[in-house]
Amino acid sequence: MALCNGLDHQASRSSSPSSGSSSSSSIDTDLAELLLQLQDEFGQMSCEHQELSHEISEATDPQIREDLERELDALVTRMEGKSQQISKIRRHQNKLDQKKKKKKSVDPSKQRSASANAYCHQNGEVEVTTTIKTRGRSAGVVHVRPSSAREVSLNVLKDMKKLQTTLRKDDLTWE
Repeated sequence: MALCNGLDHQASRSSSPSSGSSSSSSIDTDLAELLLQLQDEFGQMSCEHQELSHEISEATDPQIREDLERELDALVTRMEGKSQQISKIRRHQNKLDQKKKKKKSVDPSKQRSASANAYCHQNGEVEVTTTIKTRGRSAGVVHVRPSSAREVSLNVLKDMKKLQTTLRKDDLTWE
């Protein structure tokens, strides 16, 4: 019940954010506040648990003791539910944090369209990929491993020599 009241209270005071980042921070703030509220409720239940346990140990009447034990069992059940709620909020916060980290770690050059045939290198050069179909003997696979400018040039030279040795004049068609 307190969880529902907390959500109603938060929904009434939240404003509609204008950007994605403020929306994200608003969600983070709301989740943090909700988590604090749940933890506070759990702490209150824990104090109540200690009081009930103390009353049970001091109770002399078996009927009163039995009533207190039933009340303690109900409290333990509520505490278990509250701990599950806290765990769910924490897991959700962790997922959001991981998504944020993943977003920040994504290289801007990787966000380009996958269908584009031109790739930008670190030094600003553009590499254009051309598709060549071969006929006859197989020419082999050309592996692209961009690294330093020297290694890239060396790999291009090796790949060109490999193509020259495996292709004949009539083996190429351009599209």
